[in-house]
Amino acid sequence: MTTTQDQTRTSADRPEAPDPRENTVTWWEIQVPDLGAGKAFYGAVFSWTFTDFYPGFAICHGPDGAMIGGVEQVDEAPAGRHVRIYVQTSDLEATLDRVVAAGGTVVTPRAVVSDEFGWFALIADPAGLKVGLCTDLPARAPA
Repeated sequence: MTTTQDQTRTSADRPEAPDPRENTVTWWEIQVPDLGAGKAFYGAVFSWTFTDFYPGFAICHGPDGAMIGGVEQVDEAPAGRHVRIYVQTSDLEATLDRVVAAGGTVVTPRAVVSDEFGWFALIADPAGLKVGLCTDLPARAPA
């Protein structure tokens, strides 16, 4: 995913107080073989509602209407499906650097979700498990 949106920020753009979401799970995605059936199941069980975001993907809303995660249609066998978490970070590039230094890989570098939702990246741990990262802050200006 690419964007023409400005992805740099200055020190003035950094929040003064720590973001309470820092290093917490702020998003998840459940993979299902049939999007309609998955929405029906999770809606019936948890009273979640859904907004189709793009083909094969719907945003999940909790009972209060807040966005809480997503449901994605995939063709993989059940053992290959999973729930993916997204961890909030205030410095996406520094986090990606730490991933590589710790033996992981960057699967998807910084990419825009939308003007409203900011940016994300996907990483894989040394065993190949993918974890998402998210931020609402643009990239730091290079030093």
